[in-house]
Amino acid sequence: MRLSFKTKALLLFCPIIIAISIAYSLTSIRAEQKLLREEIIKRGEILSTVAAKAAELPLLSENPEFVYNAAASLNEIKNVPFVTFYNQKFEMIVHEGVANTPQPPTALTPGNSVFVREHAGYFEFYDPVYSVRADKDIDMFAEQTHDATVKEHIGWVRIGLSKGIMQKTTKRIIVNGTLFAIVLVAIAIILVNVLLTVALKPLNVLFSAVKDLQEGEYPQVPDTDTGGEIGQLTAEFNKMSYAIKDREQKLKLSQKKIRELFERVEHALFTLDIDFNITEGNRMLGELCNLGIDFFSLLPEKDRERFMEIAIAGKLIGVETLISGRDDAEHTIILSLYPEYDVDGVISGFSGHFIDITEKKKLKIALNQTQKLESLGLLAGGVAHDFNNILTVILGYSEVIMMGLPEEDPLRPRIKVIADSASRAANLTRQLLAFSRKQVMEMQVFNLNHLINNMSKMLGRLIGEDITTDLNLRKTAGNIKADPGQVEQIIMNLAVNARDAMPEGGTLTLETDTVEFDEEYCRTHAEASPGSYVMLVVTDTGHGLKKDIIEKIFDPFFTTKAKGEGTGLGLSTVYGIMKQLKGHIFVYSEPGSGTTFKIYFPEIKMGVEATSIQEIQEMPRGTEKVLVVDDEPSILEMVYDTLQPLGYTVFKASCGEEAVEISQSVKNIDFLLTDVIMPGMSCKKLAEIMKDTHPHIKILFMSGYTDNIIARKGVLEPDILFINKPLIPSLLIRKIREILDSENKEK
Repeated sequence: MRLSFKTKALLLFCPIIIAISIAYSLTSIRAEQKLLREEIIKRGEILSTVAAKAAELPLLSENPEFVYNAAASLNEIKNVPFVTFYNQKFEMIVHEGVANTPQPPTALTPGNSVFVREHAGYFEFYDPVYSVRADKDIDMFAEQTHDATVKEHIGWVRIGLSKGIMQKTTKRIIVNGTLFAIVLVAIAIILVNVLLTVALKPLNVLFSAVKDLQEGEYPQVPDTDTGGEIGQLTAEFNKMSYAIKDREQKLKLSQKKIRELFERVEHALFTLDIDFNITEGNRMLGELCNLGIDFFSLLPEKDRERFMEIAIAGKLIGVETLISGRDDAEHTIILSLYPEYDVDGVISGFSGHFIDITEKKKLKIALNQTQKLESLGLLAGGVAHDFNNILTVILGYSEVIMMGLPEEDPLRPRIKVIADSASRAANLTRQLLAFSRKQVMEMQVFNLNHLINNMSKMLGRLIGEDITTDLNLRKTAGNIKADPGQVEQIIMNLAVNARDAMPEGGTLTLETDTVEFDEEYCRTHAEASPGSYVMLVVTDTGHGLKKDIIEKIFDPFFTTKAKGEGTGLGLSTVYGIMKQLKGHIFVYSEPGSGTTFKIYFPEIKMGVEATSIQEIQEMPRGTEKVLVVDDEPSILEMVYDTLQPLGYTVFKASCGEEAVEISQSVKNIDFLLTDVIMPGMSCKKLAEIMKDTHPHIKILFMSGYTDNIIARKGVLEPDILFINKPLIPSLLIRKIREILDSENKEK
């Protein structure tokens, strides 16, 4: 128990005050006792002298009765316990009072003084008894009287005087002294307490302020003694209180900033005790695991002991490993752990951090997959360019020959087979580019049933022989406007996913129809818009999907496939394409019951655009001057042989520089047909020069390259006219005639 300064001071002063009071009381008692003893002795001497006078006549008369009466009279005096008369020879004549055996003093001789002897309860006084008579030689007949006397010793008187009065008086003095001492002590304690209270009041205020300071408050003590030591102490305390407040506020602000940084940092920060239990962690750590658990229990069992040894050695830095999260999912992390030491150099715990690189790893895998597809796309683009040039020659000359043969010519069907085969090869090239997401985006109006029928054989090869393809295409299904390659990409992505969902085989069903979304339907389906749609339904008999997977199925990089087998970009691409086409896509699935994708394309109320060889007997003719630029001689010859018979004046150039030379020597060139990718001068630069020298010239670009390469050349812009290779003569003639006729209409 801790005592206050005031209590300690009182405990120190009280014994001193009590000791002083006791010493004063004892001194007073002793002084009183001394005075009382002297007074009793004096009284006893007087009493013994009176007794000696009273015993003179009885002793002279030698009458025992007189002696007894004198002794009895004296014994009746208060506090006189006994009286004894002796003769001259110290033989006792009479004793009255308390019986005792007197022992006369050995040195007792007659004299003028009283002999006093003190006993336990009384004083004993011996006084000689004298007889005074006239001198025997006095002349009794003389004229004058004489005072001469003779003093004769005739005996002794012994008288006792009780100490009772002395004892009573002593008790009274002790009681009074004790009461006085108590009163004195009480008064002294009160005075000391008051003095201490007054003296310690500033110190108590300071002490109270110190306690408030300990409890987190920052008091300022008023200065009541500006000139003394307490005033100086108060001023210094106020300075200290202000300094502590200022430093603590700065410390709290610093701790807050550190804590905010601790929580905001995207790395998981934590501390461990000596047993590797997590004692503290930030938000990122809390998202993965709880506090109080063994950190190494979250790591793979095969690595735990090895990592513990490395951590104790202080070398567990930047190590890639796996950690089991609260969601029971494995996360890939980069872990660093550092030992903490106490003052004796002994490990007292650990601090560490790790970076969750799970998503980064997924992105890296996706990037690798994307790079593979990019490489495949570049390869396909390069192959497609050369292949499309070859197909252009085959398709072009097939159509040119067919236009020159009569209907009944037996070679016509055979050439038709060559043209159809080349056309299928062109479609195959376009589907390959669609699969690698590298086809040129060209919006066309076409019939969805026709596209699916053309893809059916390729789908069969893609999904395998153990999966049956069932086509249920309604003739009422209308036309849509989209990029055929994009729609093929949608169907192929869904077919590939269906194949993966049916590893043991099954049925893939494709259905089409035309549906109408009215206002009432759209009110209950916020993602739909009113209108007429061509519906494509793709259904598989696979294992189905859970609800939580359906909610994330269109998220970029989300995949249910094993690591390294999928990019998670397929369905997100499908979703993006449908949004661009202002269409809709819905998923219906139950675990074990297969999956159905319903895709709605806005219906287009217009005819289908020509996309293949048309058996046209009469081609539109013209008289315009056409400059054809291509680095492939066979393309130049095919275009020349196609346009020259129809009345066009055709000039051929193998590069941009040669085309510029021709344009400078030939006036009023009406039309420029140029390849996009050529050696030397770029097609864009050639177009600018041609527009300067021939202001009214019309330009049509052609290419078999992919969209990303053409985009880098600055060709795919809204006001640029473009046609895909392989070139089909009938389509090329119609395209050129359409462009030239639009110019004439504008004039």
